[in-house]
Amino acid sequence: MNFLSIIQSVIKKDMKEFFRNKTIIIVILLPLLASLFFLIIEDAGLNKYFNIGLVDDINSDFNSFVTSNIANINVYNYDNIGRAESEIGDRIDGIIHIHNKNDFELYLNAANTNSYFFLQNQLENIIDRYLGIEPQYELQVNSVNQIEGKLNFLPIWLTITITMIGVLIISGNLAEEKENKTMDAIYITPANNLLFLIGKILSGVILSTVTALIMLFINGFYRQPIKNVLLVVLAIFLSSLVFNVIGLIIGAKSDSQSSARSMGTIIYFPLLFPTLIYNLSDFTEMIAKFFPTYYLFQVINNLLSISVNYSKVWYNLSILMVFGVVLSSILFYVFKRVYR
Repeated sequence: MNFLSIIQSVIKKDMKEFFRNKTIIIVILLPLLASLFFLIIEDAGLNKYFNIGLVDDINSDFNSFVTSNIANINVYNYDNIGRAESEIGDRIDGIIHIHNKNDFELYLNAANTNSYFFLQNQLENIIDRYLGIEPQYELQVNSVNQIEGKLNFLPIWLTITITMIGVLIISGNLAEEKENKTMDAIYITPANNLLFLIGKILSGVILSTVTALIMLFINGFYRQPIKNVLLVVLAIFLSSLVFNVIGLIIGAKSDSQSSARSMGTIIYFPLLFPTLIYNLSDFTEMIAKFFPTYYLFQVINNLLSISVNYSKVWYNLSILMVFGVVLSSILFYVFKRVYR
């Protein structure tokens, strides 16, 4: 049996165990469904076309003003407020009731929380323009490194998913093999520590990469430039390797699957939390830089930005490579001591 067939056998065995374990499937599906859920919310929030009912007690020219000047508002006239209210949520998104020249009342659909505040702000601005009210200040907003709306949540969801698979799933998988004594059978074969670990690492990398690619696909990341797509795939591969190695270290040091899950959970949150709050202060960012999750997040966040800084991307990728080399050395040392 050559070394490639040994590695392939380990990967094949692990993939069967991954998809046979219902807990693992749930852990993988949850982030995927969550990313899809936030995508749906953002799509709804980005819908800028609204139907507005108008009850005009003074027969003003407000309807013609909106029709002539506002492209994303469709106005429907109503004779009374009662009938208009009965159609909120079905035909119209809100109502403008004009009592007199300077007396306006808004009725908005509170059930649609995605557009409630946006619509309120937009209608207030329309009324100000109609009445000729000048704004009290000028505010110019310039988008810098903006992420496309549909991709806003991807950096954090990918970071959470890849970290979770490596630290929680891979650690439990190895500990389960130790607990069930299936690892004893492995050493009857020509497999050695190095080939066995390579197989375990690659099986986790495949699981993480496929999950991440599905998440990227359903969020439309394939529309990005091919260079960015390839760099994101590279970042996913390197970070998967890093977190899978961490998971294998945990599994090697654990006596049972339950202890591996407990230890993995204890390590998982400190790995992730500093990255989630890194932009609170200089101190939190300094702390976050000690963890590989920070560099994974920075790579993906940068590659989803309008203006990509490729020097920063390669810098963060190189740090992930360093983490991978150092942790792999630690893993092999730990494994060699545990399985002499």
